[in-house]
Amino acid sequence: MGRRGKYIIINLDHGGLLIHLGMSGSFRVLSREAAAGVHDHYDLISGSGRIIRYRDPRRFGCLLWTAGDPMTHTRIRALGIDICRAP
Repeated sequence: MGRRGKYIIINLDHGGLLIHLGMSGSFRVLSREAAAGVHDHYDLISGSGRIIRYRDPRRFGCLLWTAGDPMTHTRIRALGIDICRAP
């Protein structure tokens, strides 16, 4: 798991996910029994059975699947230099 620009990148065995939280998106870790709300848009189920739920009231975020290397996806491959400084 990592990031590039404002995208969260999750590498999987076959492809990967690009996630952009938009302006108001967030993740919540919940039990499997938690009911989805009106602004909950997708669930990622962990190996332990917990739900990682994406919530975005304003719908500016996205989750994109790519079968290849996520770093070569058109949304991020042309991004400029990514500098991360420690506080």
